[in-house]
Amino acid sequence: MTNHRRLPAPQAQAFVVCREIWENPRTNEVMLAGPRSHIPVPEFPASVQVSVFAHVTGGHGQYPMEFLLRGPDGEPVWQWTPEDLLVHDDPLTPQQLIFHDLVITVPRAGRYELTLIAGDEEIGRQPLLIGPASALAG
Repeated sequence: MTNHRRLPAPQAQAFVVCREIWENPRTNEVMLAGPRSHIPVPEFPASVQVSVFAHVTGGHGQYPMEFLLRGPDGEPVWQWTPEDLLVHDDPLTPQQLIFHDLVITVPRAGRYELTLIAGDEEIGRQPLLIGPASALAG
């Protein structure tokens, strides 16, 4: 009998949805511009553009990634799978993941959660309020 012990996925120490992310090639530093928890959108369905930053650690190999946007009922309303695998061979070395200009399709105003999955495990989650502020009250 073969023991298929699954290695743990990395965990995001930071997972931030932003308007834009700038990378300085000289210093390898990143600047997050316009962190978002509310994205004002007047009409639906809508497409919103965001960038995502994740600071991960604890990985033990290669992981396929997937982004999911879940609606107020917890059901996925949008999904995207990056082509590149997350390669994290040293669990003690932090790694920065940057995703520029994701276009997310949103069916209606509401409270959503953007989730990053590596392998089969959720490693980051960001709540988002999408729509006019008046529609999100209460």
